[in-house]
Amino acid sequence: MTCIERERTGSGVRGMEVEWFTPGSGGGDYPLAVFEDELRDAVLLTGFHGDKIWERSVPPNTVLRRDDPSGCTMADFRLRVGFLHVPVPFIGAFRHADIHAISNSAEMRPFSVGGSYDRPICRRILEQAGIPRELVGQH
Repeated sequence: MTCIERERTGSGVRGMEVEWFTPGSGGGDYPLAVFEDELRDAVLLTGFHGDKIWERSVPPNTVLRRDDPSGCTMADFRLRVGFLHVPVPFIGAFRHADIHAISNSAEMRPFSVGGSYDRPICRRILEQAGIPRELVGQH
């Protein structure tokens, strides 16, 4: 797996920034605009909602309650560029108790880093795919 890094742009990308604000959710996904060339005809896997599903310290529940619009502001961009968005934490989210048990299991301890951002499942997936630990979710 190749990790591609880009600098965030401080201004619009070819005047296309309007498509990020049309949903009325603030345009928070706008930093993805710099990856347009990689996203065309691709599948984008994100960790949106991971703070509720993968965080070791969050008590398990079966309610999919969103408290932010992450992922919502990329709709027009996604349709224009032509890619599929899969927010991975939603896969199996109704089995949060099982995910919580796995996150806190002995087998996942090597992928637990402690602190306020401790998501061993996603860390394990990415590290085993070859992404160095220092590039995986720090905050």
